[in-house]
Amino acid sequence: RKSLSTHAAQQAQRELRRDLRTLGWILHHCFELRQYAKAICGEIAMKAARGAHCAETLAVAIGAAANSGALADRGPIYMLLDSICEQRKAAVRDTFPVESNRLWIIGDSWQVVEDLGFWSNTPAEGICFGEDQSDRAAKEAAADLAAIMRLNTGFAFDDLGPPGTECDAACPWDGWEDEGDQWRDWGEFEDEE
Repeated sequence: RKSLSTHAAQQAQRELRRDLRTLGWILHHCFELRQYAKAICGEIAMKAARGAHCAETLAVAIGAAANSGALADRGPIYMLLDSICEQRKAAVRDTFPVESNRLWIIGDSWQVVEDLGFWSNTPAEGICFGEDQSDRAAKEAAADLAAIMRLNTGFAFDDLGPPGTECDAACPWDGWEDEGDQWRDWGEFEDEE
């Protein structure tokens, strides 16, 4: 029974991270929505900080809160995140580089994240991945590349040539012909009126 509840908790955290990454991505690209998401992102970051969430979940919650602007005023959310023990901050610092590749943090918020101690000020520590994390990052990059390659179908535009040349799209209806199904050209239709 305990393993079932542990599995359910892990699954819930994975889904929360996925949803927060999506929200964080939207906030990164849509400035107008940040003011509306500020309160909920701040609340989620506070709950993740107070709870027994894993470092990955806390990193994503902090990223989403940073993108919403919830950390900018250095108010109660900032103070709560600042009071997290150094051991937990170190765990978040270890996972933040991988998570920040999946959830981009707006440039204005990086200083706040650094000041809180969740991102290393020294380039060597911030860029360095553990062996497991770099393997995971490499696998995810390969999966992203494979997904992009699957998007290239026979119906996509050809490469664009030099300026002034037309692009040539593959037409899926090249062999299609009118087989007496009473389709007419537009010109014939307009002539009747």
